[in-house]
Amino acid sequence: MAAHSSGGARPQTGEIIKTFSEKCADVVVNNKADKSDYVVLLDHEGGKGIARRDNKVAVFNGDGDSILSHSTRSLGDAVKDACDAIERDWPMRATRASVSPQTAQSTSSAEKTETSSIGRISLSSVPANADIEVDGSFVGNTPSAVEVTPGEHAVIIKKAGYKSWERKLKVTSGTVNISAELEKMQ
Repeated sequence: MAAHSSGGARPQTGEIIKTFSEKCADVVVNNKADKSDYVVLLDHEGGKGIARRDNKVAVFNGDGDSILSHSTRSLGDAVKDACDAIERDWPMRATRASVSPQTAQSTSSAEKTETSSIGRISLSSVPANADIEVDGSFVGNTPSAVEVTPGEHAVIIKKAGYKSWERKLKVTSGTVNISAELEKMQ
């Protein structure tokens, strides 16, 4: 996710980044929109007491679609609303990514035979951005779609501060969808 702030006499960039870290621990903040899955535009007006103004927030996904746009009274609420919008949109982006333009294109009969011997596992988790291991090898972070050979596979989804989620599954051609809810460690 890329973050941008403006407005007021002194933009509170550090405060905004700190608030994202507190309110949305599963989101990694960077300042490079081209390397981000989401762009958050936040106009933090600041002020105290009766002079306090609205914080305007807009969130755009990687397709450029607006998934949130409104105003709130507090910076914390603006950030929390942005996080909630990202968490709601994230699993849908994984589903869309699994049907890429290359997958949707028609293929030659030789390519169809080769493709039919590949299975796919579409993985998402709550919270998102958890590590995915297939057969003991790290393959990415949730949400993701992973191509595998048909057969049995061991899948582990893990994130710091949460219990690991583990399953053995049999994959044939086509897509197996997995949604893991990770439990916090006590």
